[in-house]
Parts: sequence; C-alpha cells; structure tokens
Amino acid sequence: MRPMGFADQDGLPDSIQIPIIDSTFISQFKSELGLKREKQSGLSLVIPFPAPVFTPEKLLEVLILNYFFPLLSGHLEIDVNGEVVNQSNLREMTEKYANKKIPDAEALFSFIEAVYSHDPEDLIKAKQYWHDSGKMSEQSFIAVDMETLRARYSEGDLIGVTLPIKITKDDQERRTHFNVFLQKPESIGVGMDMYVRGALMIPGERKFSHRKAYGVLLAKEPLITEFLGDAENPAHTKWNGSADKLKNYSKAPETLRAIRNSVVQLYDLLAQSVETEMKDPLRDFSSLSGVGKMKEHRRKRKKIDPPPPPPPSTPKPIRVETTENGFNILPNGQIEPDDFPVLVKISVAYNRPDGSAFRRYNRLDFDLGSPAFTINQKNITVTEAKDNVLSIQINGSDFDLQVDGFDRKREPIVKVNF
Repeated sequence: MRPMGFADQDGLPDSIQIPIIDSTFISQFKSELGLKREKQSGLSLVIPFPAPVFTPEKLLEVLILNYFFPLLSGHLEIDVNGEVVNQSNLREMTEKYANKKIPDAEALFSFIEAVYSHDPEDLIKAKQYWHDSGKMSEQSFIAVDMETLRARYSEGDLIGVTLPIKITKDDQERRTHFNVFLQKPESIGVGMDMYVRGALMIPGERKFSHRKAYGVLLAKEPLITEFLGDAENPAHTKWNGSADKLKNYSKAPETLRAIRNSVVQLYDLLAQSVETEMKDPLRDFSSLSGVGKMKEHRRKRKKIDPPPPPPPSTPKPIRVETTENGFNILPNGQIEPDDFPVLVKISVAYNRPDGSAFRRYNRLDFDLGSPAFTINQKNITVTEAKDNVLSIQINGSDFDLQVDGFDRKREPIVKVNF
C-alpha cells in the first residue's frame, strides 16, 4: 500500500472527517505553500509530491482534452507554469499538447464557435409539449418549422432549436427552456454530442456512437441549470434521475429523460428525413432511356437474403439499484430453481472522471469488511467481505442484498460477476 498522509480537524483515527477551519492554521498553510486565492470562489489543490508522470505537459494535455468546450467559449483560462491556454490560442495549444487526440479538431472547434455566435433570432422553438408522447417527433414542431429544419440540416448548415420544459419543485410549477444545436459537416471521421450545464460539460452523457454529426445541448437558464445540477453525480460526469436532490421535484426522471435524450432524438428525426428525401428522387429517373435495361440487368443478379435478425438479448438475472449511501442487489430475471445456489462476486469502487475507478481503488477509500458498512441480506449468504469485493451465494429466487456505508458525496460503481 502506498503511504498517505492525512489530517483533519480532530486528527483522531476512525472518526468522522471534519475540515480544518482554524483561520491561523489556514493562513500559515496558504503562506508556506504559496496559495494566492483569497475570497474568490473555486477549489485549490496542493500536491506536494506528484508522481513522475505528472508533468506540466501531461497536465496541459489532459486539461485541453477535458475542457476544450469552456476554453473555446471563453468561460475558462488555464495557466500551467506560465503556459496559458485560452479562447484565443486553443487551436495552437491543442496542436502542441494534444495533437491528434481530438478527432477533426478544427471542424469541432468551428462548430462550437458557431454555436456561441449563433443569432438567437434564428432559433426555432418547439411546441410547448414537444415531449408529451415520450419521444420527439415531427409533431413536436409546426409544419413550416419542420421543413426549415430539414432544409438547413440537409445543406450542412448549423441548426438550433429551443425546447421549452416544465419543472415542478416543492409543488411549484415553473417553465424554462434549453437549446439544442446540430450540424453535419462534410468529411468528419467521427461525430460527437456534448451536454453543457452552464459552462460545465458532462462527459458521461454522450450517446452519438456511430452518428457522424456534431450536437450540443446548452442549458443556461437558472431553473434548468439548478435542476440538472441536482441530478448530477458527485463527479459531475453524468445525470442520474434517482439522485437524492431530485426528491423535491415532481416527475424528475421523466423530465430528465426528455432533456438528456433530446440531442439524439433531434438528430435521428432529421437524419431519417434527409435519408428519405435522398432516396425518393431516384424514382424520377425511371423515365430515362436505358433505365429499363439497367433494371433488367439487376433482376438477373442473384438475390441475397438478408441475415436473420439477432436473437433478443436475455436480461441479466440480477440488477443493481443505487441508494443514498450504497446499493441494492435485486432479482431482474428468471433463475431456474435447479441453478441455485448461485455464486456471485461484487466489486465496488468510487467513480472517477478518467474511468479508472477499479484500477485506482485504494483501501483508504473504503473497506467493505469494516464496521462502517451495514449489510442486510435475504436468501443470500455473504461468504466474504474484504477490501472492495463482496462474495455472496444466492440461495433462492426472492433475494435482496442491501449495502450501506459509502461516502454520500461520492458515487460508488458496482460490477457484478456470476
């Protein structure tokens, strides 16, 4: 285990960690370690003994890769040992420190700049209840606006829509909105969708996968930024419809689902329309000379039957539900009676923005075998609880495992193997 120093208000082992608030101590700490921030908001971190791989060049690369959006929009400036990265020199610094790490960087940066310089008057507003059917459709816009969106998107222009949304908190209904932008530039290798609350990009919400376009959700109004902030996990990487802070909202999961799926649904709606329009004009060529011969020639080709569709996926027999300070293991599918007992290994780690949660687990994070954790089970035998691993035996179909004791300000990730 790596050595680690730790200090808090009381300095007592196995006690609740209380921040140091003594002003004299804090002033001395700031003076000796060279901290300059006074009353400004923010967070100051001091790393006395950084790992050898933690170089200024590597730090600049990571910061550019993770914060290019607020850098390009002018909401953030970075200074590492006097090397400044900001809105004016981001392209140059990306080439210097993150070369080829951002696919099609020039096209992506141009898209973000166009979003922030977009004329609000050009935004097309959706109908008030655009998401009532559970999914965005052509009926979400008036007909003339739908035609405008199709035409602009098919030409490769930037399109922007305003999506009104109703948020009810503490039984008080209020209306707000957010904006979604889309563009399909020519010759990009990979698309990207971005989700931005205020100036903060939420990387875990990306869904575009194979879609070759750029899309961004911008939530800037106070009501929706408060709602999405309450839905964020502790690492600010993803939104969670079951977040504890959403308890005072009405229909929070449904509202969040409409917001977080809006970019993909708008893309799919327009991409499908453009694809249909491209196919239809081919019918007009049927009257041209020679087409009949082409059709006759094609009829002679051997018909190849399409491959059969893949079989439906079988649901996993176990599901994980997160709680305020832990998780539950519950039945999710049918386990045959003859299959019991079922041996299961459960691994847990605190979420990290870089995706290294399990690799970076340290026993100082938590130990499932410690008295700090409460484990309640039904039709389950816990065979081992040590470090970040629980080994259990499921003895019957009506089973339940409840694990509590994690830090409420951090998000545990649960991996189940059986």
